[in-house]
Amino acid sequence: MRRLFKVSALVIAALLLNIASQPFQYIQNNNKSIHAWAQELDGSSPQVHGRLPKLRPRESVYVGGMPIGLEFKTRGLIIIGKTDVVTEDGPANPTKHSDIQVGDILMSVEGMEVNTADELSQILNREEFKGRELSVEIRRKGQTIMTKILPAKDASTELYKTGLWVRQDTYGVGTLTFIRKDKRFASLGHPVVDSDTKDILLIKGGKALPCSIAGCVKGERGKPGEIKGLIMKGNEPIGEIDKNGTFGVYGSLNEIIPNKLYPEPIEIMPRSLIKPGKAYILTTLSGSQPQKFEIQIVKTNFQAKPCDRSIVIKVTDKRLLSVTGGIVQGMSGSPIIQNDKLCGAVTHVFVNDPTRGYGLYADWMIEQ
Repeated sequence: MRRLFKVSALVIAALLLNIASQPFQYIQNNNKSIHAWAQELDGSSPQVHGRLPKLRPRESVYVGGMPIGLEFKTRGLIIIGKTDVVTEDGPANPTKHSDIQVGDILMSVEGMEVNTADELSQILNREEFKGRELSVEIRRKGQTIMTKILPAKDASTELYKTGLWVRQDTYGVGTLTFIRKDKRFASLGHPVVDSDTKDILLIKGGKALPCSIAGCVKGERGKPGEIKGLIMKGNEPIGEIDKNGTFGVYGSLNEIIPNKLYPEPIEIMPRSLIKPGKAYILTTLSGSQPQKFEIQIVKTNFQAKPCDRSIVIKVTDKRLLSVTGGIVQGMSGSPIIQNDKLCGAVTHVFVNDPTRGYGLYADWMIEQ
């Protein structure tokens, strides 16, 4: 009996030890997840005996709000129309037996990339291709399609042509969101979409150009307004464009563009700290320097994955409402400021209520 008692006592002691060790192990394991959660919430990095990695400090950037001219060098040629070629034997249709539609992007001919109308003409009129049916690659809604064309010889120029009307470059006006200390910039907060294909514009690069705002068209319910910008094409570029992505247009500037309202860099606010309430947007309604206008952040959305509709905002500033009626085209990329920190950028307007719109979290933009 005494022996049995001793064995039982040992078993009980072992069980108690096991039970006691489990919560300690759970806390120890869970400490890492809690720490990671704390990092996600506020970017802080508490020291836990040096065992966990340190987070880099929150980045500070030069805030934007200034207009910027955007000149894109497109990848491929956007087909905007088709016509016959007038030959010595009458009209000919080079694409009659091809699968080419208006809105397609012509990417290559006989395996050679084409990005300008001159490049296309040079390929068509190479000695080995004259009078031949040629293989072409087109892009349609993200899909690659191979088809054939039979170029025809134009009677007036004696050059072989496709009968395709194409567009090779695109210009636009946007708003700078921020400039990093290494002079890399972000703008718009959403991609540039081709007006004909309705797809994200494929680019090889481009130039950032000086721009000035000449006026505004006031927005109305069901009819978005517009900021009218003048791109100074004759002037030297102020930078290069290298990306047209989901969260805006990115590139590098030659110099930091000064912002008189915020001459020094400001911190990017983590998305978890942005709260409904008073905030401001910086945007330009005349000239090339932004003004500060009051808004309300109506709602912030929890987003585990990047999305360009992070924040719902409402324009409350009477000055801005009197000129634009709210959010208008060309305002995309305007920085959203809360507590003197950059928390996002304007991206969309509610068509049925131009005083309201969406914004994108700045920490989604900085990661691009």
